[in-house]
Formats: sequence, C-alpha cells, structure tokens
Amino acid sequence: MSNYPTVLSTSNEIIKKYNLCDYCLGRLFTKQLRLSSNKILGKKLKNGRESNHSCYICKNLFDNLDHFLKLMLDSSFDYKFRTFSIGTIIKPSIIDRDDALKSEFKLKGIDGVKSDITKELGKLFSKKTKKIGREKPKTNRPARLGFREKHLLEKLPDEIAALELEIADIEAELEAPNLFQNNPDKFNDLANLLTLRRDTKDK
Repeated sequence: MSNYPTVLSTSNEIIKKYNLCDYCLGRLFTKQLRLSSNKILGKKLKNGRESNHSCYICKNLFDNLDHFLKLMLDSSFDYKFRTFSIGTIIKPSIIDRDDALKSEFKLKGIDGVKSDITKELGKLFSKKTKKIGREKPKTNRPARLGFREKHLLEKLPDEIAALELEIADIEAELEAPNLFQNNPDKFNDLANLLTLRRDTKDK
C-alpha cells in the first residue's frame, strides 16, 4: 500500500476532470496497489463523491452487466458444459476513451476496459452456472485433439477442483500457531508442496 498517496493524488486529478464509475476508476490502480476488486477500490478512491453523469469511459456499461448475463444464461440454457470461455465486442469509442485517459495521466500496465468487462461477465456467469471459466486461446488456429487429449481435457475441471481443495488444506495447515517455531521441517515441506500444487494448477 506504499503507493497509496500517489494513487490518491492521481485519482483526485482524474475525478476533477472526468466522471468515472467505480469499476473504471478502480481498474486504473488495482495492479499498482496489488488489490483484486476494481469496484471496491474505485468506491474508496471516490470517498463518497458521486455524480448523476454517466461514466466517461464505459457509459455505465458495468452497471448493466446483469442484462448481458441474462442473455448468456438464456442462450446456454439448453446446453450441457463444464467449462466456458467468453469473448466480448464493445464499441471502439469506449476503448478509445480508455486509452486516451490512460495516456493523459501516464498510466501503464493496466488491464483494458474490454478485458475487464470480459472478466466481470465471466465471474458472474461462473457464479450463476457453477462452471469453470477459461481464458480464450491466443492463437487463431484451432487445436486438433486426439482421443487421449480429449479425455484429459474432460477430466481437467475435476482435477482442478481437487487441487483447489488440497491447496486450501495445505494453507490451513500452514496457518497453525507456532508451526514454524515448533516444526520448521514440516513448515518447509508444506510450503514447498503448496508451491508445487499451485504451479500444477496454473499449468
């Protein structure tokens, strides 16, 4: 949080000139502060300052994601699936305004508004369907899978779920009081195992 004074100063400059929703304002600084919720950070940075005008960047698109979520749920209702990936198409003017604001205030290394809309829709859809979201492949060439690869792909969601449970158990063990002082060898073994399981999950 050492960057917070700088973030607060910059965000105040932005707010004076542009009206932004909580999502778009927070998105500009979450990576810098190593936080995960754009909306919560944006609300904190505004400190109670609200406006009746629409968001300069997204035109309040983030406030209407439930509409698009309903369309997605209706469209997928008749299908059986365990994983999904989401792609979005938004007006170029939204992307242009986002890029222009970031350039004006010299903000770098920030997720674009399109990426964040896609991410938020994925989280909402996953929460409603209890399915696992996947990032879209970065290549335009379709993958050709054999029987073995298809079989492994079908098992993947269950394996990831099992890994997540194991990771949670390891983290709980590591939080035991005085574990490091009383049993450093066990602590190191658990820490190494946690790193290994996380690396496996990320792959």
